[in-house]
Amino acid sequence: MTMNRTAPHELTGPGPALYALQEAVWPQLHHPVRALVLKTFGEVVPLPLARGLRFEAGGEVFLNTAHNIFALGKWRSRAGLTDLRLVIEGEGAFTLTLTGELEGMGPDGIWKPPPPLTQSLSLTLTKGQRHEIDLASWLAGPALILHLALTAEGPGTLNALTWATRDAPRRLPHLALAITTFRREANARHAIDNFTGRPPMLEGLLDLIVIDNGQTLEPVDLPHIRVIPNRNLGGSGGFARGMAEAKALGASHCLFMDDDASLDMEGLKRIWTFLAHATDPRTAVAGALMSAEFPSELWENGATFAGSFLALGRGLDLAVPGDLFYGEITSLQPRVNFYGGFWCYAFPLEHVTHAPFPFFVRGDDTSFCIANGFANVTLPGVLCHQDVDFTEKESSQTLYLDLRSNLIHLVTLPHQGRALLRALTLPMRFFGRCLMQHQTDSLAALSTAVEDFLKGPDFVEAEPDLASRRASLSATRKVEVWQPLGEVPAPRGFINPHVVWQRRLMALSLNGILLPGFAFWGNRVVLTQRQRGIVRPVFGASDVWYVSTDGEKVMHIRQDKLLELRMGLRMAVNLVRLALAWPRLKRDWAKGYARMTRPEWWADQFERR
Repeated sequence: MTMNRTAPHELTGPGPALYALQEAVWPQLHHPVRALVLKTFGEVVPLPLARGLRFEAGGEVFLNTAHNIFALGKWRSRAGLTDLRLVIEGEGAFTLTLTGELEGMGPDGIWKPPPPLTQSLSLTLTKGQRHEIDLASWLAGPALILHLALTAEGPGTLNALTWATRDAPRRLPHLALAITTFRREANARHAIDNFTGRPPMLEGLLDLIVIDNGQTLEPVDLPHIRVIPNRNLGGSGGFARGMAEAKALGASHCLFMDDDASLDMEGLKRIWTFLAHATDPRTAVAGALMSAEFPSELWENGATFAGSFLALGRGLDLAVPGDLFYGEITSLQPRVNFYGGFWCYAFPLEHVTHAPFPFFVRGDDTSFCIANGFANVTLPGVLCHQDVDFTEKESSQTLYLDLRSNLIHLVTLPHQGRALLRALTLPMRFFGRCLMQHQTDSLAALSTAVEDFLKGPDFVEAEPDLASRRASLSATRKVEVWQPLGEVPAPRGFINPHVVWQRRLMALSLNGILLPGFAFWGNRVVLTQRQRGIVRPVFGASDVWYVSTDGEKVMHIRQDKLLELRMGLRMAVNLVRLALAWPRLKRDWAKGYARMTRPEWWADQFERR
């Protein structure tokens, strides 16, 4: 993009141009965990409206946090940074301690970080003046992460702290946010309200496009905000429409976001700024997702797919500096078949070779990111929060969608070694997990997924909204149904699922299917909704109760030997058919994938009703 205006992140003041890379984040209401922002000791009080901090003598603030570390390694390697400065505004005398974290992964693959590098200096801040510190020595050194701490020598205030550079941006991205929603009016309204407070620095370079698949939202008469009624083609169709609308606006980059994923404006500014400075024009930024139940715990910081999914960083507690540094430094490693979730994924429109594939939902982000071969990066502070974890969204229908999309990935995406073997073992893993939990609705849905995959891409093209399939899956759901909470019986147990030999016995007997009378003497277990999909607690169980997170509903599942054996036979037949049809399936799906990821194909779908 030709730059014909001042870069919006240029800091005003005397001397050569200085550009903000990352501003410090102060505590605000939308940060659910304060330890993700800062840690304080002594007399340190946040100023109103998140405008900084007020100190008394001896007060300390530590910014070794998820929102405030500086990813020096990424800025150096991915943005070619040649100049780095720290700009501080406030009043009073302070001791500043800079710390640089080093590579901690040894050649043996064991994580053992060396002692960090540190530097301390005294500074006196004058109200209304900008204090600038040259960090050239750090930029040339081995540190991969920079963070700092401040100790007040007396009363004082800290109003702003900015990592900045004299390196001019390579481009001024015009970023269009594309949010897909379906009959969640409150979520969409919240996203629109948040956007009206977009950073003034991005005026004219930021647009919001809300794709209304439910066609229930009122039009919005605001600059740079558009609500587009759309045929319900799922998340895939919504994001494909959002991308088409972004191109029509003349945007250079598009940011896909879910309607229930919250990203603060500083995170949005960091995405824009990194895209502006990145050396590779194919650079895309993937946002991390935090756990809904444990808001300081990482759910996923990007993922990879090679026959199965590997969520990167899952379970790291970002409120713990050691976990935070480990996650950031290991994210510098190159990953084959990396992808970012569509809760927050920004990419360059010019380098899109494939639009999203019409999966309806589940798998569209995996396919899109990998097929387009973007240069992906994750950034500190680009963190999304959702109301519920994906485990709570699981159903027989989502399992159908997951397995079907995974099989399509295996025949359409690159770097899928031993694809046939993976295509045979993947359904077996899905099926085995549900079999151990006696989830017969899911067992039927998984076989249906394989059967629909065997039909080839014509099945998808004939009905991209999956209306009849979604209806049939709902109509045949008989067991895995949430009911109003009644009396839940007490657990009983004769088998200990945590004892290895007992667990192995249960696995060999298909969790009691091959044991006489198991339905009467097997364990009865009571679990939470979040535990649905976790196999170990149900080893040895013939009677399973799940209680919803809100405590108002219950799902009761009992072993049905005959039905489970019939489902096993059905899946076995389907896998034999899959193995025999594999060469044809590879050819047909490759052609169908190329056809259905063209913008022209989607344009035709948008015009239909």
